[in-house]
Amino acid sequence: MDASVRFGTQIIGALPVIVQYFERLGLGAIIDEVVPWEGGVPLGTVTEIMIANRLLNPQALYRIGEWAHKAGLTDYYGVTAEQLNAASPGTIASA
Repeated sequence: MDASVRFGTQIIGALPVIVQYFERLGLGAIIDEVVPWEGGVPLGTVTEIMIANRLLNPQALYRIGEWAHKAGLTDYYGVTAEQLNAASPGTIASA
């Protein structure tokens, strides 16, 4: 094994349980169906990520994308931290 190989660690905590609960509720799909939205990331996805943030790390964040990346949510939902950061609170509030 080459000594230059690096491994990344993600602490996911209760994330698998929370994501499974969102799926069982169909939360993202309901939000996407009911709320008109033209953002780059579906509003249901953004909402699920923001709720997961409040459940797993209940503190205010200015740029949720970095937290979502560290928590493994960007990989799970197939979005980037930059896409999530672009969905600013002002953008979401106008939906």
